[in-house]
Amino acid sequence: TTKRFNAGFEAMFLKNRLSLGFNFFTSTTSDILALQALGFLSGQETNWANSGEMKNTGFDVTIKGKPVSTKDWNFEVGASLGHYKNEVKSLATDKYVASYYGDKNILTTVGQAAGVFYGYKTAGNVFATTEEAAAAGKEHVNSKGQTTNNLYIVDNTGAKVDFEAGDVHFIDQNGDGEISELDKVVIGD
Repeated sequence: TTKRFNAGFEAMFLKNRLSLGFNFFTSTTSDILALQALGFLSGQETNWANSGEMKNTGFDVTIKGKPVSTKDWNFEVGASLGHYKNEVKSLATDKYVASYYGDKNILTTVGQAAGVFYGYKTAGNVFATTEEAAAAGKEHVNSKGQTTNNLYIVDNTGAKVDFEAGDVHFIDQNGDGEISELDKVVIGD
């Protein structure tokens, strides 16, 4: 269900050779399909339900001109500028994370645009030395049984693998010394 509001105007000048237009719109869509949690007795973790709501707002501005207008020939030039924003207002669950060309990298959550890119933010560089990687982490025992301070990631076997020289410098958002799901943030839309 979508409720919409549009307002705009168009004006013509110089014997209709110059026109300006503006349009503003807002809409709220409710009953959007969203995943919701089910009780353990159902045998499934989630199901799709009409439980989400999203708001869209935007505007566009246009200008058109006819520098040449004769009986036999017309030449018209125009340009437009617009801006559009959507925001998820409600979901049945806290968030919905999907995987497209990666692992859990598309996020839909209340307060954000729908389907934003979700991942690890980088410091914009790689570790130049292993010492630099050590300065970014906290003390722990790595997969080799060594006590180090390096920033680390847990691999599929559960081992703590240290970052070293040449590895991408991911930002440890929660400061625990481990790069994990808890360090993912919105990185674009």
